[in-house]
Amino acid sequence: MSTGSQVASEAFVASLRNRGEFESLFDHLPEVCFFVKDLQSRMMLGNQALLRLLRQDSFETVIGRSGSDFFPKGIADAFHADDRIVIEGGKPIHERVELMLDEDGGVSWFCTTKLPLYGKDGSVVGLKGITRKLGKANPRLHPFNKMMPALDIICRDYSRTIDLDGLARACHLSPSQFRRTFHRLLGRSPLQFILSVRLQAAADLLSGSRLSVTEIALECGFNEPNYFARQFRRHIGVSPSEYRRRRYVVH
Repeated sequence: MSTGSQVASEAFVASLRNRGEFESLFDHLPEVCFFVKDLQSRMMLGNQALLRLLRQDSFETVIGRSGSDFFPKGIADAFHADDRIVIEGGKPIHERVELMLDEDGGVSWFCTTKLPLYGKDGSVVGLKGITRKLGKANPRLHPFNKMMPALDIICRDYSRTIDLDGLARACHLSPSQFRRTFHRLLGRSPLQFILSVRLQAAADLLSGSRLSVTEIALECGFNEPNYFARQFRRHIGVSPSEYRRRRYVVH
C-alpha cells in the first residue's frame, strides 16, 4: 500500500463512529469466538459467542479478567503460555488445535488463531484472536485436512495401542514426514495428540457414566490409572474425581 493510500485508509477508519465497531461482524458468525487481550492477557474486547463460551451474561464480568478466571488451571496455563509467545515474541499462532471447556462445561476440541496487536508506535500492545469448536467449523477451513486419515484412526481407536507407522501409511507419508507434518499442522506430536484424545474421552465418561476412575482409565487406553490421573490433572487442571464432582457446569 502506498503512503498516500495508507493515510487515506487511516483517516477513513478514524472518521468512523467507534472506529467502525468491526468486532460486531463476528456476532454474525455465531460459532466463532472473537477476542482481544492486553499485555497482561486480560480480555478487552469480544463477541457474543465468547460470552457463551465463558458462560457469562455480560461483558462487565469479562473485561479485565484472564483465562484463569474462567477455566481450570491446566487449560488456563496453556492459554497463557501461548499468549506470551504472541505478545512477548511477536509470533502469530495459526490454527492451534487444543482442548478447551465448551459452553456446556465439557471438554471439546477447538481451533484457535492468535495474532499480535500493534499500537500506533509499532509496539505490541496485546493480541487478537478467534477460536471455534472443530465439530462446528467448516472442514474446508482446516489446514490439516491431509492429516484427517490419521485423525480418524486416532479418534476411533484411542482405546487401543496405535501404530504410528500405520498412521503415516494412512496419510501416504513416510514416518519421518508424517511426524514433521503432523507437528507443523497441529502444533504437537502424534503421541501428544493421542494423549489429548484419550483425555477428552475420559472427561466425557467422567461426566456421563457411572464407571469408576480406574475403569475409565482402562477404557480410554491408559494401562496405568495413576498415570491417567497425573496426566488428567496436568492437562485439565483438576483430578478426575474432582472433575466428576464439579464438572465446571453452570446450571
